[in-house]
Amino acid sequence: MSIEAVIFDFGNVFTVWNPGNALSKRYTEAEIERFFEDTNWDELIKKWDAGALHFQIHAEIQEVDKKLGTDYASIYEYYTIRFNETISQLVAGMEEIVRDLQANGIKTLGLTNWAAEDIFVAKEVVQAISLMQGIVVSGIEKTTKPDPKIYEILLERYKLSADKCIFIDDKIENIQAAQKLGIIGFHFPDVNRSDEFRKFLEDRGVL
Repeated sequence: MSIEAVIFDFGNVFTVWNPGNALSKRYTEAEIERFFEDTNWDELIKKWDAGALHFQIHAEIQEVDKKLGTDYASIYEYYTIRFNETISQLVAGMEEIVRDLQANGIKTLGLTNWAAEDIFVAKEVVQAISLMQGIVVSGIEKTTKPDPKIYEILLERYKLSADKCIFIDDKIENIQAAQKLGIIGFHFPDVNRSDEFRKFLEDRGVL
């Protein structure tokens, strides 16, 4: 069965995300590490991805400040207005793959766990993202990968059959969730593997 669409994750597929980059001009490495640790940064990322807005996270951090006597809320404000600086590196070869797919008549779509308020910055900074012909964003849908619902949203919205789609993601659990729905998966754990992905597409007659 011929492939109609290739679906791309964004983080560690098109770009490497480094939140510390937005803070490094003003704060020391030790201050940044303490900020991430005391605010439970990994949990905040999950909340953004699930639909939390910056004012809500800011309020949570203010509660941390009350307990610890810190001023992390102002660090967070500094971070949010410099979000573009967190997109520190483009993954070589991926934009070219997107352009080649489109030239071959293959739809290119995005499926990303990303904060609703920050996705527009990614589109401005990363050309490959701006080239997408459709994007489903977890922070907008309030559903994150690997929940099957977000894959189903994409398939229904763009009127696609699962078995006619290829999905690339850096997290194996997201690939496995896609495969359970019948989507062909390509695990991309290393940003230096774009040549392997191109070969994968060539072997399936997509490129």
